[in-house]
Amino acid sequence: FSAFLQGTFDNVVNTFSSLNSAVANLASAFSTGITMNHQFTGDMKLAFKLDNDEGLRNAVAQAMTPVIVNTITQEIDRRLNPNDFKAA
Repeated sequence: FSAFLQGTFDNVVNTFSSLNSAVANLASAFSTGITMNHQFTGDMKLAFKLDNDEGLRNAVAQAMTPVIVNTITQEIDRRLNPNDFKAA
């Protein structure tokens, strides 16, 4: 009986040791940060059905336009002599 009980406890201890190691590895992976990249290709119209696609297009365009204009303006100003030309 004693040998059986010891074998059972050894199995439990070994199982928890493996579990402890796996959890430690998981914690280590999360502590160093996780980066996920998603790349979508193809015609996404087939993947999403949007009833308000026109409104969504307009909202995205309104949000992006000032950023694009600012980026282009800064790049033109950077490439050209600021004493001779300023984009506006």
